[in-house]
Amino acid sequence: KDANLSNPDAEEERIRLGKQMEKDGEKVRSWFDKKEVTCSGQIFLCFQLNTDKDKVMEKYESSTSSLFSYKAKEIEVDVVRSEPSDVFWQNLHTTEEEIRHNERKSLAEVAMWFVGINLLVLVWNTTVVMPYLSAGSNAGGPITIIQGIIMTIINGQLGGKVYGGAYGAGYHRKDRADVWLFLVNFFITFCNTIFNLALMCYSVLVMQKENFFHSPGYLDVFNSATPLGQESEVADKVYLLLVPGQLFTGPVNSLLTGAMLNYLLYNLWAKMIYIWKCLPDPGLQFIKLLLPNAPESLDKYGISNAEKAMRAPQIGLPWDYSALILNPFLVFISMFMISENSFKLCAFLALACIFNYLWSKFMHLRVQSVNFYSTGKLDRVVLLAWGGPLSVLGCCSFVWLIRSGHVLNGSPLVVRWGAVFFLYVFACLVWVVVMLMLHPNKPKKDNIESDTPCTFQECKDNWIFSWFNCNPMYALKCLYVIKYRETVWDHPWASGSEPTEVRFYSPGREYLHLSVKNFKKAMEGDISDALEFETWFEQFSSIFYKWEKDGVNISDMSELKPILGSSSEQPLLSVRSPAGS
Repeated sequence: KDANLSNPDAEEERIRLGKQMEKDGEKVRSWFDKKEVTCSGQIFLCFQLNTDKDKVMEKYESSTSSLFSYKAKEIEVDVVRSEPSDVFWQNLHTTEEEIRHNERKSLAEVAMWFVGINLLVLVWNTTVVMPYLSAGSNAGGPITIIQGIIMTIINGQLGGKVYGGAYGAGYHRKDRADVWLFLVNFFITFCNTIFNLALMCYSVLVMQKENFFHSPGYLDVFNSATPLGQESEVADKVYLLLVPGQLFTGPVNSLLTGAMLNYLLYNLWAKMIYIWKCLPDPGLQFIKLLLPNAPESLDKYGISNAEKAMRAPQIGLPWDYSALILNPFLVFISMFMISENSFKLCAFLALACIFNYLWSKFMHLRVQSVNFYSTGKLDRVVLLAWGGPLSVLGCCSFVWLIRSGHVLNGSPLVVRWGAVFFLYVFACLVWVVVMLMLHPNKPKKDNIESDTPCTFQECKDNWIFSWFNCNPMYALKCLYVIKYRETVWDHPWASGSEPTEVRFYSPGREYLHLSVKNFKKAMEGDISDALEFETWFEQFSSIFYKWEKDGVNISDMSELKPILGSSSEQPLLSVRSPAGS
């Protein structure tokens, strides 16, 4: 409103929010007046200069007596390694025992969904995939590609349940939730993909069971071409599973189902309920269950509700990392088999790396909203997990030594398989030990002399967020207690660009922290972008709004003829007779 960019709908929403803020203010003031707010047991101490923190920590570590205490109890002091936007302030009161309990509860819920979805997939495989594959290799190609695409969609949908479990466990920091999210999501995706791969192997063995029972074992010396066809066909199915399925369709699917589909569906539900009203009220109430942040009434979808529902999904590195570990794993597994597609898979994997880099740039900058990963904990875990695919290569070379007869020739089958599994585990352990030695999990000592001095205000101006405007309780206190009662307060406020205007920081809504002058200047520029799918959707929708504004009846096709540029006298819609005349 101050930037003169308001409209009647925005003014109505402002009045509604003003009334809601009055109620919220009374509730918050009662919390502080009646002392209903309890301490979480943690204190975040901010300094005027960045070097002051280092000096205090040096004094704390070298001191033999208690430097900080409260009620005769020593206060444990440590440096916070994450940014304030990565702190789950609402969970600071959660104990470690409660977190463990929530983890087990979330794992059980995810496991139930995982088993249920896989039962449905099993029905699909037994009733559709297996009969289709038995028709021959020519018929197996398309259905294998479809199977890979279906598994990509299923893994994405199940990832939503994993997300809810990770962020509902009660972690104090976002990095722990990201690690949990990566590990669980990777395990589920890996199990689904391996199950799909085992089904393909089974289909090959069923169709070639005579050759399977009369051919030598896999780890026997390779002196016959009998298993060549079986291995080649299994490797070909892995190729069809990955190309274009998981290597290229997966990233594109994140745009289609993760962003575009939700955006279109939410717009459709909102128009059906609040504009078209094309169903009786019970039907609209049912559709309203599908619309996020929908109000209780069917009268109007407020601006604030629509803004929350249409927010773009955040950058999800845990999901990206899962695919970047799993896809090389499957490519390297194909090298255990003789196939002309092994080189092709490696080439496509290299192309997928380039494609993922460019696609991630597009998704992060033009589709997804900002998200913070301010610590290296997730990267560290992913780096350790990378030893899994690399160890497959080492294990593969050892397997071909066995099959060539150079190693363990004549040894019992149990010994040969045991040596293969032992080598894989040993290679993984070597990778983990080497990584821990090269990148020890120890905080880096800050060099005070070489650190560039920086004040709190300079840091806040550069980063927008601070330890004050990210704290929800402190923001409420500044808005509804300190500012409302005009209390003298010499501490920094939870503010944005203007130090006296209270702002709470939320990732993706940085525009709320702009001053009135800068906000108006930003809105006067061209905010549309041809690389954002919302731009094309809004331009397409604006055609119908223009027709409605010009008084064009969309249901009357005769009125649309001149607009669509039709000069023919024939009707726009024609119906053919049964004879085709």
